[in-house]
Amino acid sequence: MSAGAGLLAVIPARGGSKGLPGKNIRPLAGLPL
Repeated sequence: MSAGAGLLAVIPARGGSKGLPGKNIRPLAGLPL
């Protein structure tokens, strides 16, 4: 279940972020955000 908690933090990520543009398609730990 701990892995599910980490995924919940990633779901709200928006592609239009000023800090990390395109972060929803940028791979993190081998998986796209």
